[in-house]
Amino acid sequence: MHTTTTTTTTTTTTTTTTTTTTTTTSSATTTTTTTTTTTTTTTTTTTTTTTTTTTTTSFSQNQ
Repeated sequence: MHTTTTTTTTTTTTTTTTTTTTTTTSSATTTTTTTTTTTTTTTTTTTTTTTTTTTTTSFSQNQ
């Protein structure tokens, strides 16, 4: 009798980067002109790793 075991491992890594930039400009006109600019940048990185393992065992008997 022979036993054959096959193991297959698959690893998948996905990285997603999202960058959001928001610019707000405010201006007021009086005797003096004032302009205010605010810039906000947000970066989010998400990493997802998926591992799949498949094991197959086969039996064979030789006479």
